[in-house]
Amino acid sequence: MRKVHIAAALAAVALAGTALAALVGAFDSNVEVNFGSRQDNPEVQLLLPDAKVGELRRLRTTNESGGGVDQVELANGYTREIHYTNYAENRRSREITYFPAAEGEKRGPISSERVFAAAGTGTAEERVYDRSGRLLRSGALYKYNEEKNKAWVYRLTIYDGQGKVKETQESQLIGHLVLTTVFREDGSADFSKRFTSPGNDSYWQVLRFQEDGKTVLRQEDRSFGSYRVTLFYEDGVNKQEVSEVGPGSRKVSRFHADGRQYYDFDEYKTYGYNFVDFDSNGKPTRKRYFARIDGSKRADGKEAYILRWVEELDGEGKKTARYEFDDNGRLKDLELHKTASRPRRVDYRFENGVLIKRTNFNEAGTVTGTVERPNETVSWSNKAAWWVIPVKPEAPADAINVDSEVNHGPY
Repeated sequence: MRKVHIAAALAAVALAGTALAALVGAFDSNVEVNFGSRQDNPEVQLLLPDAKVGELRRLRTTNESGGGVDQVELANGYTREIHYTNYAENRRSREITYFPAAEGEKRGPISSERVFAAAGTGTAEERVYDRSGRLLRSGALYKYNEEKNKAWVYRLTIYDGQGKVKETQESQLIGHLVLTTVFREDGSADFSKRFTSPGNDSYWQVLRFQEDGKTVLRQEDRSFGSYRVTLFYEDGVNKQEVSEVGPGSRKVSRFHADGRQYYDFDEYKTYGYNFVDFDSNGKPTRKRYFARIDGSKRADGKEAYILRWVEELDGEGKKTARYEFDDNGRLKDLELHKTASRPRRVDYRFENGVLIKRTNFNEAGTVTGTVERPNETVSWSNKAAWWVIPVKPEAPADAINVDSEVNHGPY
């Protein structure tokens, strides 16, 4: 660093000038004070330090191109060297910060290096070190695809101090985090988190990886009013379980390793929940709905439910029959839908277990007429398995409660 000697007489003038500046209110960090004649030393200026950022002293050495170097001493003992290409336009090219000098050192080792973007303001690259010279953090501007996505992002790599990558981050230039990836000690990726709406903490996706750091073990998707967790088998492709919560609702689906579904649970917390049964091929065969009984509790203190209806399905999701029951478990409505063996739909209505009405349909499914208190016997199979109330499942998605996240629209 170039040394500047200021004569005692000039120092005295400087003190007087400082006092005068203080009297007239012109002594602030934006005013440049030149302690010396431009004829005596045309290249060097001693500037007033900016105390707000911890500066004690700032010495500027200019060049003929309008740029130069500022040497800055900081209150914490660090020193900084700032290179300018153009002072008038505040264009900086790079900045180097040094640790406080230890005993016997003229200047401490490099603490950080920063390269500025072409405009001279934003950071294009940076590196941060510990006192031993080990890299702790490095960053650089980056573009994913020049043609499809021209927006710059800033890539930051964080190290563990031993040369291993600990975490990487990608951010928009306005500071919003876009993607972060955390790594294990062996260097494999542990998980990544992508903010799907940067700047909004309610929108993100997390991928948790298996030991290889590539195969997805678990995926979490978050948006306003929704949180979904997908668990995968070892192949990272076939889903094992999908659970999702919304305002007042829960859903859990489970699958075999070959993709066949064998479990489906859907709950509306204030009303009730339903289960879907599947055959060995993963086709839906039955849906049962259990209604919540208001104000009623079981012996264990939990809310009481009752079987409200059962739908028999043909394996493709189409109803073949529907049985609805009253609060006492008696058949209330029976729908026998059109099937290969039943050419037309017919419905029956019961009251206190007694048949009171039959509704007839044509082949197109349109009502053709009703018969009050028909003189006939209706045969149906009341299966004991229907009435066994399954235990409500616990699910990973229960970790986040979104019940209060209700979208009321524009009003």
